[in-house]
Amino acid sequence: MRIGWQSIALVMAPALALGSAASSQQHKAAPTLKAAPVQCAPAPKIDYSPLRWADPRDEYDEKSANYARFTANFRAAYNDACKNGWLTKTRLSDPRAAHPDTLFLATAPDANIASIYFDEAEDTPKTGRELLLEWAFVNDGNIGQVPSVANLRAAIKCYVDAKAGHEASADCLPD
Repeated sequence: MRIGWQSIALVMAPALALGSAASSQQHKAAPTLKAAPVQCAPAPKIDYSPLRWADPRDEYDEKSANYARFTANFRAAYNDACKNGWLTKTRLSDPRAAHPDTLFLATAPDANIASIYFDEAEDTPKTGRELLLEWAFVNDGNIGQVPSVANLRAAIKCYVDAKAGHEASADCLPD
């Protein structure tokens, strides 16, 4: 008895179909799991120290457009830092600060970068030292300026790196 290709095809077709179906079921992609959200400490409160603030202060009062833009930019930069994992082991605070849950804004009219640091100036009483965010919030012409999200993100990254003992990158050093 002679078996032709057509007979083999008739016999093999159901087996191939079953094998193919089983194979496609085995190779279905596993459902993707969403990454757990990165857990970060709450963002610090923002305040400006009257001792470190150049007039006119109304450029940054809580009702001003500059304050609203700064708040939105800081929130975005902080959230980016959390997403990037920069704040999972380090908080944006300093336990030595008189108010460790607060980041004080300090204006420096000539500043060309935003900087976050613990105030260790000799002329500041130890009981009044704070964590500062320094920027040219009010420039020499008494005009309010708002740091961008990128400026603030860089300041957070530089602070976290310094706190971890890493050498400062060129982005962290003022001109």
